[in-house]
Amino acid sequence: MILNDAIFRAYDIRGESFVDFDEDGLFIVAQAFGQYLYKKFDAQGTELRLRVLVTGDGRQSQPEFAPALEAGLEAAGCDVVWGGTVPTPINFFAFRDRNFDGAIQLSASHNPASDNGLKLTDRFGAVCGEEIQKIKEICNSLNPTERKGVVEREDMESELLITYAKKIKESVLPHQGRSLVLDAGNGIAGMVYPQIYRSLGHQVDELFCDLDTTFPNHQPDPERPENLQDLVSRVKEVGAHFGIGFDGDGDRLGIVLSDGMILNADKILFILAADFLSRNPGAAIVVDAMSSATLAEKIRAIGGQVIRSKTGHSFIEEAMHKHDSLLGGEQSGHIMLGEDFYGHDDACLAGLRFLAAVERFPALLAEVTVKWPDLLEFSEKIDAPDDQKFDILEKITKQLVQKFPTADTIDGVRIDWPNGEWAIVRCSNTSPKIAVRIEARDEESLEEKKELLVGMLEKLI
Repeated sequence: MILNDAIFRAYDIRGESFVDFDEDGLFIVAQAFGQYLYKKFDAQGTELRLRVLVTGDGRQSQPEFAPALEAGLEAAGCDVVWGGTVPTPINFFAFRDRNFDGAIQLSASHNPASDNGLKLTDRFGAVCGEEIQKIKEICNSLNPTERKGVVEREDMESELLITYAKKIKESVLPHQGRSLVLDAGNGIAGMVYPQIYRSLGHQVDELFCDLDTTFPNHQPDPERPENLQDLVSRVKEVGAHFGIGFDGDGDRLGIVLSDGMILNADKILFILAADFLSRNPGAAIVVDAMSSATLAEKIRAIGGQVIRSKTGHSFIEEAMHKHDSLLGGEQSGHIMLGEDFYGHDDACLAGLRFLAAVERFPALLAEVTVKWPDLLEFSEKIDAPDDQKFDILEKITKQLVQKFPTADTIDGVRIDWPNGEWAIVRCSNTSPKIAVRIEARDEESLEEKKELLVGMLEKLI
């Protein structure tokens, strides 16, 4: 059995297949998740049988790992339903729509083809942080149970796709069809989202929408501009109104304008926030610690309350519940949608709501282009071993807080200066890296901040 402790991360379980875990390891994790659910819902020693949904996003290791997950949950006494090969948002949708007690999506999102992982959900939302560490502890002290579950192998996938598409259509304001290029990066979104966009009247040109999780064309990560260059070229080539790029499991997006300009997640979230606030004035909107100072300023300027959260879709969802917020997002492209929806991240719906928003309020495009401050940006992830990165971050945080007493330490260390300048240093929760992001008004200021922060890191790594 292979089961590396390092796979238990802040908001999911993720690592290299057959190196960090194998089928037997994931059997143990699934059994521990089942026992965790029974304990959490105070159902131990009762006749109650918990129902857990399992789906996957089509990674090459799915045929080996999916049966192991089903068997582990069955051994914990859960009734298991296999929901098919679907994007992560459909897993979240089905979990809520069908009232499951728990759910597992077998996915490594945009990570390399050799990786895989688990995104876990229970009745209270995404399982993250200390809850994932509890599951790790249960893995090391599993107790046998007399209760035995049942695996239901009904053909749920086709039915789920129909009910999901219906819900998406009900959750979008009417808008005119546009000429679009959709780039799925050979991830699972390409098997589902183009049909939904066409059904709403959009003319869709598909780019890398066939499922091939070796990702032969580019990594399915729309946060990185280099992964959107094929989309930029196609949008300009065919004269499309917009291009939308999706990540590997369909829960994040990036958007390209007709002239090839890339809108980062801050700008996408601002457009969605402006549209949302037109119906919900004064509402709270959750942004992550990596989001720009400009985004926060602009949301406040149109009457919204800004709530900062730790980075990570699970943490943003927690903050949304805590502050009764119906909209949240993070710099990587996760957009959480609670208005007439379930509050989870869904790139298909986010893209459609963006299209409806810019039709209702065309001036919003100017707000995120010519009226958006032209700051210079530096964004880099620096290699740091998983077993050392948090110690390194703690040391640099102490140094920076001494130098900048007003620094925010909700997630790593963030420093805000006048004129919208800011910087953050934080640990990646999905890879052995420390992330640095800086926005500055000119080259001199940017280089000064890079020299300070990257210089500190290089001395510690």
